[in-house]
Amino acid sequence: MASGWTDKGLYQVLGGYFAAQTIPTTFDLRLVTSAVAPDANTTVFSALTEVNTDGGYVADGEPITRGLSPEFNTWTEAAGSAYIELDDIVWTATAAGINSASYAVLCNDTSGGTAEVYAYFDLSGPHSVTNGQTLTLADCRLTLASS
Repeated sequence: MASGWTDKGLYQVLGGYFAAQTIPTTFDLRLVTSAVAPDANTTVFSALTEVNTDGGYVADGEPITRGLSPEFNTWTEAAGSAYIELDDIVWTATAAGINSASYAVLCNDTSGGTAEVYAYFDLSGPHSVTNGQTLTLADCRLTLASS
């Protein structure tokens, strides 16, 4: 499975730019298990299973605010495509650890299951870390390409 945009995410990007729709200023990057793999058709977070929240990872994940760190720090355009990339995101495990993180999903900042899912990143996992270890997501990239 690859990483990519959800249909909802593409809709929001195009609507925000071309139709002057209100777009979020704050997002969440959330970790999920492989119980249900996110894909282009994933629209709301309740379709997925968040990792445990008792070991250094908190419910609703890491907030991402445009213009603040962590943020979308790299924009690049090339022949036929453009991408944007997030700063590295680091979680430090506590007693129970962070278990079975297989995907990260970018959502709007609505708390809980009703959050809209805009993009997903395959972590080539599952990944688990124990007390004191870190789980780092590096180079989470969203690409738009011409067809």
